[in-house]
Amino acid sequence: MNAAQTQPELPENTRDRLLAAAREVFAESGFKGATVREICRRAEVNVAAVNYHFNGKEALFMAALEMEPLKNLIGVIDGRITPRSG
Repeated sequence: MNAAQTQPELPENTRDRLLAAAREVFAESGFKGATVREICRRAEVNVAAVNYHFNGKEALFMAALEMEPLKNLIGVIDGRITPRSG
């Protein structure tokens, strides 16, 4: 990576970093192609963090799919939630 390129900001806590990285890796590689090692490399955390926070790759995958902003967007589209102005 050269000086002109910047890394995306990572969330502060380990769990959120794992979720952010997992979403990227699962989107790029699918469940079978994604590796815990790659997710942890991108999250800049130890591989053991996946088991500590999620008890494995499967649970991490399920947690990564639970995206509250997406649920809120669907609620706005369906008229169940009033959008926040900002």
